Amino acid sequence: MNPQYDQGMYASIQAGVRSLDNTIDAFFLLPVDYVSVRPETICSLLRVYEAGPWAVVYPVYQGQKGHPPLISTKLRNRILEEEPEGGLRALLEKESLNKAEIPVRDQGILLDLDGDMDYQEMIRGILPLFPTRRECLTILREKQLPEAVLAHVRAVSELSVRLAEHLNSRGLRLHLGIVQAASLLHDIAKGEDDHALKGSLFLTGLGYPEVAEIIASHMVLAPEHQNRINETTIVYLADKLVFEDKVVMLAKRQEDLLGRFQEEAARQAVKEKIGQAALIQKKIERVLGFELEKTWKRLFSW
Repeated sequence: MNPQYDQGMYASIQAGVRSLDNTIDAFFLLPVDYVSVRPETICSLLRVYEAGPWAVVYPVYQGQKGHPPLISTKLRNRILEEEPEGGLRALLEKESLNKAEIPVRDQGILLDLDGDMDYQEMIRGILPLFPTRRECLTILREKQLPEAVLAHVRAVSELSVRLAEHLNSRGLRLHLGIVQAASLLHDIAKGEDDHALKGSLFLTGLGYPEVAEIIASHMVLAPEHQNRINETTIVYLADKLVFEDKVVMLAKRQEDLLGRFQEEAARQAVKEKIGQAALIQKKIERVLGFELEKTWKRLFSW
């Protein structure tokens, strides 16, 4: 506790630093209103610090430093001196200090909670964990995927989100953030063997298990999702309805896919995938009360 809380933030920082015992090598400085920093960010900062030596390690999101910096206790005495002009930031920015800046895929390092609007915006992205659209686009850029793949995932995402919105208007409770993230990132490992599994493992490593599960099933639908309407089947169907970056009928998509394969086993797999998509489409149409293929342009601007 800081008995001198009325003297400002620097006094609180000093109280915290003063309480650290001599066995501690470094500490995170995380203001109480930064509530959505992800565990993977903390782990990344620790790994870099341990490979140091560093006086301070900053998380950086799209070129902006955020919270929490990881600060060496070697700076303890300097921090406990009289507050410098510009506060702790000015002290840490001194050129003589050995600093590291670590890019992270975590917009939460920049998001502080100052009011109700901030809260309403923030909870959309932290329960459950999923990357925001901005974070998804950052991940896609980092992967340097071909433009054709980027155009495809954008189209799949638009269709997925529109479908989910219409279904929610009929009483379903689909998570639009999860749908958007999974549809944007479903081909993140495109070009690799078993790209659905590779993409799922990649998203699991980033700390997004719900998104990873959907990506794992976007090529072959897991049994527990068959004949259901949920976030996984929405993305599965949208992926089958989008050829390159255009929405097509399932029959047309099946015709295109069958033209790529000569082996009977591969052709049978195509028919099963499209057949599963057709079952999902019919279930969705029963909920919505109309046939999707007759209303693409009116509903989805294609």
